[in-house]
Amino acid sequence: MITTDRTIQKIEDMASTDFSKLLGNEKIAMGMVSSVPAGIYSKQALKYLNQWNAISSQVIQADNVRTALQYLLSRNVVFAIVYASDAKLFPELKVIGIFDDFTHDPIIYPASLINLGSEEADLFFKYLVEAKTLKVFEEYGFLISARD
Repeated sequence: MITTDRTIQKIEDMASTDFSKLLGNEKIAMGMVSSVPAGIYSKQALKYLNQWNAISSQVIQADNVRTALQYLLSRNVVFAIVYASDAKLFPELKVIGIFDDFTHDPIIYPASLINLGSEEADLFFKYLVEAKTLKVFEEYGFLISARD
């Protein structure tokens, strides 16, 4: 959860936070909860924390995460829920809380080769798993999971 308001305190425990009190009369932007992955995960987390029903009327749904960010950056909303990797791109934003992983489905970006005869695809895949490439992903907030 992010904001542009530097006076808002960091949330130490999302599970004990009263989101309707936090939001007051303000709006919160997130991806569309029926079709945008970030919105789907956001709704799952809020439902897990029993907060969705209390604030759903204050949710401004965007067609993608970058649009939700733009609503926040343009100060049309005071809060937004986006991926940590997107929030890191804008130093003027303040991360006030992070949902625990168990509050929503795992966020996974799988990669695999489907055309084993393609030299270009093979080179690109090898590039993706190089240590220096993985370091860049980590710098932007992605966690690396080694799976076959």
